Amino acid sequence: MLPSPLMTAGGVLLVVLLVAGPIGVANAAPETAVTKVRLELRADPDCVSRADLAARVAARTPHIQFADDASIRAEVGVTSTRPGEVVAELVLGAPGAEPPRRVVARSCVEVANALAFIVAVTLDPTQPRKPPAGRRR
Repeated sequence: MLPSPLMTAGGVLLVVLLVAGPIGVANAAPETAVTKVRLELRADPDCVSRADLAARVAARTPHIQFADDASIRAEVGVTSTRPGEVVAELVLGAPGAEPPRRVVARSCVEVANALAFIVAVTLDPTQPRKPPAGRRR
């Protein structure tokens, strides 16, 4: 007799995640919440384009939309001074409000993925904003 799909280790994990999922996001915003962001990108279009970066963010979260009239700003600059080194600086919010986040990668694809991850994790309104109890930052 073959084991039931729910009785395998993967099946048990799936059941646990489905049951525990909503409990883990008790402090999160409603699923319909969306953060609008104005994306300002300075980069060689052959390296990272606005459409490419927006698609990479959208692949990580449906809760961020890019709009030219948004009050939140994401300013991105990408440069490559030598082969095998791509540098990106990301400023979220008003200039000077926070120091820029700096990413150094081996390729344009790696830097685009890192930028998309940072934007998604930082600005997704469904992500809990408080660290779990008992954990330090």
